[in-house]
Amino acid sequence: MLHAFKIAISLMGYDDGFLIDETHPKLPFKEGYADYLEVWKQSQTPKDWMKNSVFGILRLLLKN
Repeated sequence: MLHAFKIAISLMGYDDGFLIDETHPKLPFKEGYADYLEVWKQSQTPKDWMKNSVFGILRLLLKN
């Protein structure tokens, strides 16, 4: 279920021009993002957040 949600959000990000390709943009971790997993505390590309389900980036995409 979450995988389908991530795909829908990524399509919206590409449609809006926020996402460029699987490696751009590379977004830094920011204070206030969910940090339950150590991997979430690193900079993330679209490929990374799809693989790791990084909720801070997903929320950012929903706001844009």
